[in-house]
Amino acid sequence: LPGLADPTPIGEQTSLFLEKIYFPVLATVFESEDDNDVIERMMQSLIEITDILGPAIYVNRLDQILLLINNLLENKNFNVDHEDKGEGDFEDVEGEHDDEEEIDHNEMVLANVTELITGIARAIGEDLKPHFEKTGELLFMHLEDKYPMRDKSLCIGCLAE
Repeated sequence: LPGLADPTPIGEQTSLFLEKIYFPVLATVFESEDDNDVIERMMQSLIEITDILGPAIYVNRLDQILLLINNLLENKNFNVDHEDKGEGDFEDVEGEHDDEEEIDHNEMVLANVTELITGIARAIGEDLKPHFEKTGELLFMHLEDKYPMRDKSLCIGCLAE
């Protein structure tokens, strides 16, 4: 059942692993890593763990995870100002390929962030509401004109979930 109040318990070894190893490493990576490939992989792992273990992993950790998500949404490298370009609008000029690759990585990070938020919402249901205010504001920020339509679509879908 969704919710934080009475989650299905996870084993002691799993709980210790999450508490002593996984979440500290996750926090360190999210706070210090500049490589979006690594961030994408860490987000994917958290999405998979959420799908497997459900709401139990968020007991006493939800605010920490949402803070990490909020930091990603606020990250200056992630929130680059870029025009809304359709597919194939990138010119193949020297130096332009790096910009296209960075935008693709930014889109993947945002896609993973919104997928994780949706997974958390499914896992804990209504218990997310009191914790969601800042995250919701940051998602709404991505609806501004300076963000591409793809970003806006991801955020609208996430907010709708």
